[in-house]
Amino acid sequence: MATEQIHAPRLGDVGDACRSCGAALATDQRYCLNCGERRTGPRLEFGELFGPPPGAAPPPAPPAAPAPRASWWTPRNAALAAGGVAGLLLVGGLLGSALSDPEIQVAAPKPVVVAPAAAPAAAAAAAPAAATEFVSDWAGEDGWTIQLQTLPKDGTDPAAVAQAKTDATGKGAAEVGALDSDEYPSLDPGLYVIYSGVYTSKKDAQAALKDLEANFPDAEVVEVSTATDAAGDSAEEDDAAAADTGGNGEKTASDSELKALENASGEEYVKESKKLKDTTQTEGAAPKPDDKAPGAGDEGEVLE
Repeated sequence: MATEQIHAPRLGDVGDACRSCGAALATDQRYCLNCGERRTGPRLEFGELFGPPPGAAPPPAPPAAPAPRASWWTPRNAALAAGGVAGLLLVGGLLGSALSDPEIQVAAPKPVVVAPAAAPAAAAAAAPAAATEFVSDWAGEDGWTIQLQTLPKDGTDPAAVAQAKTDATGKGAAEVGALDSDEYPSLDPGLYVIYSGVYTSKKDAQAALKDLEANFPDAEVVEVSTATDAAGDSAEEDDAAAADTGGNGEKTASDSELKALENASGEEYVKESKKLKDTTQTEGAAPKPDDKAPGAGDEGEVLE
């Protein structure tokens, strides 16, 4: 009677130890004899044979397959697409024909140049707009001042007046201003007067004039008055003038005044003449009066 050889399954290598307690295991040993730890998986998958335990949640359902997409290629859509393509071809043909026709010229749009906006710092440094109307600096009260320069109103704009004031200040004049001589009858008409200082008396103005004569040789003291008959010097100044002229109302003309009058002509001569008193004498001692009888003392006939 033949015997059947039964081969034990080989579950491990010789010398393997239990993963739990470290005891030695045989090659076909399925459980540890020391702690009962199972060496390999079960012989049969009992979970698959008997199904899920009672009360267990059912496995998740597989995802539903996506619904098939409806095709857009229908006879109606195909007709619309064909019509759109035909329309585009027609428009392209017409445009190409128009561009190729030499009688039809399509003007190219002119380039638009946009200037960059000015930076805030540049705007702050921008120069103010030039004045278009002259504004007098004189306060309107009667007084005396030092006339530094005159500009004719005809042909002189406010910018030129402003520049003249700046130049006068740069040459050392203080309290420089400008006025319209037509507003004051005491001044020659038709002029813009560049002046320095405002004084209540002529004497104070003359004292200040001495400091300006070096840089302003043509400067002079003038009265600025709105009265048609300017009173002229005050009582104090009249007394000083009388002391200078001997009390006879005569005024001694300086060499500069005589020279200016000698070199003047026309309108300038009239202007310089107005500055002199009605009776004017030159500098130097007057000749001694001749008290002798006419004809050097002879008995000649005197014609009356």
